Amino acid sequence: MSNEIEVTVLMAAFNASKFIADSIKSVLNQTYQNFELLIINDGSTDNTETIIQSFNDPRIRVIKNETNRGLIESRNIALLEAKGKFIAILDSDDIAIPDRLEKQLKAFQNNPDLAVVGSRALIIDQNGKETGERLDVFTDINKIKITLFFENTIVHSSTMIKTEIFREVNGYQGDTLIEDYDLFYRISQKYAIENLDDYLVKYRIHGTNISIQKRDQLHQALYNLKIRQLNQFALNVEYKYIAILLANFRNDNYTLDENFHILALLKETNKQYNIYKQAAFSNELYNKWFELVIKRGKFQTIKLLFRKPLFEWHVCKFKHLRKGLKQTLSSFLKR
Repeated sequence: MSNEIEVTVLMAAFNASKFIADSIKSVLNQTYQNFELLIINDGSTDNTETIIQSFNDPRIRVIKNETNRGLIESRNIALLEAKGKFIAILDSDDIAIPDRLEKQLKAFQNNPDLAVVGSRALIIDQNGKETGERLDVFTDINKIKITLFFENTIVHSSTMIKTEIFREVNGYQGDTLIEDYDLFYRISQKYAIENLDDYLVKYRIHGTNISIQKRDQLHQALYNLKIRQLNQFALNVEYKYIAILLANFRNDNYTLDENFHILALLKETNKQYNIYKQAAFSNELYNKWFELVIKRGKFQTIKLLFRKPLFEWHVCKFKHLRKGLKQTLSSFLKR
């Protein structure tokens, strides 16, 4: 019987004393038991270390940073230290559902081409109570790859990653605040990512107010990533079109024509570079156009839905035409 460790559960912790005990317990209580729990204590100044040491379990391995080196550097320690064939991420304030590891390993067994398996998540408050809210991310593999161009659709703390691929892409890089989004986007360009329908983690929401400084940092980080994404299409566009993409077409300050321009440009350029499967990408772009037109097209709705090059019969479904016609008639009656 092999003694090889199958899964390394990676937990980076900085001043996590309030929640880390519950997070550790949720790992130790997994139905699948062939794992190590690798905890990176990132220079904590509270009693995080004491709490970790209170668990007398040989599967727990602790690496202590003498000073706080940040999440990117701490998590990348797994590039060298992980003994498992897979790395399961769990933040030090989140909870793993008991059969999380078991179900994710089964997904890899069912599809060896997968590089990352994530899941949906239940939201809990700072007291560990479920709020009733859920993170219902996309589960279709092709949908996930395309959606990652526009926004992150992976719950980071739910993911299990093949260790060899984690190392191949050199782990976390880029800007803080979006290092997980950046990682999954890079992986998705070469490998398949899947989210399971199951809710396999409880994701804790606390201290959600982002400071103005961090908001600016987040905007800059997303902007930098968007520029790299557009470079794949060999596109150099005005800032307003980047802003439309950063808002994922939810900013009403830009006209329908401006939104249409960047959507059409992406579609035509993808035909040239074939970055995404054309049928699936065209369908995604048309759905975004449809949502914009339904929201803002008024009595021109049905006409705008036929606007080329976004319109093609294979992407325009009966439901689009039915809702578009209803919206158009309703707008005429209100005039």
